[in-house]
Amino acid sequence: MSDLYSEILVKRQTGSMDMLKKGGLIALILLLAVGGILISPILLLAAVVLGVVSWFFVFPLFHVEYEYLIVNKELDIDAIYAQQKRKTVAKYNLENMDLLAPLNSHRMEYYNGNTQMKVRDFSSGDKSKIPYAMVVKGDNGAEKVLLEIDANTAESIKKTYPNKVFLD
Repeated sequence: MSDLYSEILVKRQTGSMDMLKKGGLIALILLLAVGGILISPILLLAAVVLGVVSWFFVFPLFHVEYEYLIVNKELDIDAIYAQQKRKTVAKYNLENMDLLAPLNSHRMEYYNGNTQMKVRDFSSGDKSKIPYAMVVKGDNGAEKVLLEIDANTAESIKKTYPNKVFLD
């Protein structure tokens, strides 16, 4: 049996909610700056502090790339923020996987209708691409994990787990 290895990088698109949050934060900084000029220098100091904190700690969170690393029976998902900081956000053992199929597959109907299941989205958010959904048993119950894997990776996983992976 050959080893399973795949590495995939997926860039998350900036959604409208992210743009709204970013715009609101910039508006707050500008409002504090104007208030600092017109009312009190303490507000100007608050605007500078909030601006610096936002620039270094908040704004990089809006630029996310996900890296999937599949080695044998393990799937590691790392988030890369602003192409600088890497953080491991999830680790899954593929032997605990119940199902891997495209999100719009008829095999996912039961899981798509289950509102109690925790959903973790590690896809790009691009509406033109259909992500794969992996249902996996975790410590806190079943989770539905959205991934954007390519056809070759899905086929490789299917060779290892033929009864759990569906490509239709």
